[in-house]
Amino acid sequence: MYRSYHWAWYASCSCFVYCLTLSQEINQDAVAIASPPVDSLAARLSIPPHLLTHTTHPTMHVAYDRYKGCLDAQERLATLVSNGEWSGKVPLVEDVVSLFVPRSTWYNYYVKAFSKLEQFPALHDYLERSPHAPLAKDLFRTQKSTYTYSDIFDYRTRYVHQQDKERRDNRGEGSSKRAKVDSRPKVVSKRKPSQRL
Repeated sequence: MYRSYHWAWYASCSCFVYCLTLSQEINQDAVAIASPPVDSLAARLSIPPHLLTHTTHPTMHVAYDRYKGCLDAQERLATLVSNGEWSGKVPLVEDVVSLFVPRSTWYNYYVKAFSKLEQFPALHDYLERSPHAPLAKDLFRTQKSTYTYSDIFDYRTRYVHQQDKERRDNRGEGSSKRAKVDSRPKVVSKRKPSQRL
């Protein structure tokens, strides 16, 4: 009985050692296959270093510059891959995004705030720092030392509502058209209720 217990213990230990050795080999292989380090990926995509520094609360201008830089890096990567000039594993879009900001920040704030800016010309001019851009206090209708994503979201919502109102006014859809009553008679269904057999 002692021998069978000892053999079972030895078998379980050797199985454990084999599994541990196998997992270490797999992890070493996974490290070798992993995506390139951040510095080399940023260098290969020619990303300016000032866009890579992660500050906790960047200004809207810096955040917009990072957004544009990330889009440029994604486009540069796609060009390199399509021309066959990229060697090694092709990084995912999330790998490129994470060079600039965390992915959750990218999708929750950057994409929502900065996409489709051509539809908001005054906001676009402000973020591009153009000379004919409106002042921030006029654009956001409030005076602050720093502006946040919620200010941009509020501006976009307000701008869309204003454009919809102007569009309705131009088409002549006002309260007078909505107040008209339909004079057609209502059609009543003459369907008989089903009878049970």
